[in-house]
Amino acid sequence: MAIMKTRDFFEQVNQAFLDNDTSFIKENVTEDVVWTMAGEGVIRGKTAFVEFMEKMGMGDDRDGTLTIDNIITEGPQTAVIGKMTGTMEGVMKTYLYCDIYLLDEQQNGKIKELTSFVTEMKE
Repeated sequence: MAIMKTRDFFEQVNQAFLDNDTSFIKENVTEDVVWTMAGEGVIRGKTAFVEFMEKMGMGDDRDGTLTIDNIITEGPQTAVIGKMTGTMEGVMKTYLYCDIYLLDEQQNGKIKELTSFVTEMKE
């Protein structure tokens, strides 16, 4: 039987990215997680995943906001579509994104794969 995560879980994951909450991310990804970022490359393994996340630069941003437009779940796969606004390199930026998650059913539904499509929203 497929492990299903709730909408609440994926909202927490996305908020963790905005808040740079690496503790939450570490608890919810597999050791061999693979993060593919369209046009940017592939990150393999929990340590590299968390290190890259820390470098993204949106952590501790009190002005940051997250808007999730849609969450679509089918078995162990979930797509999250939304918008994230935060300060990067001293400048407020807004990104539109679609993240596609694959959960590992053998590891209590931890995130095994993440594919991200992200583009900066221009005014």
